[in-house]
Amino acid sequence: MRGGDREAEMVAMEERLGGFDAAHTAARWHGLLLRGELAVLELSGNGAGILAAANTVISTFLLVFVAEWGDKSFFSTIEPYGD
Repeated sequence: MRGGDREAEMVAMEERLGGFDAAHTAARWHGLLLRGELAVLELSGNGAGILAAANTVISTFLLVFVAEWGDKSFFSTIEPYGD
């Protein structure tokens, strides 16, 4: 899909939803697209963004793993007393 077609589709959708006028809406969507492209470029630039993303993923995994391990240990401890 060409950029102009996408922009026209976004303007039409915004008008259907009762949004702003067409010129303001097109500028707003264009700004959002540019910000998204800049965010992608920052992540793929020097590798620091990828390292930060990997660090977040690893930290999240470890936190969830430890929490689930704690739940398993807790249920294993109270299971014999359930009957």
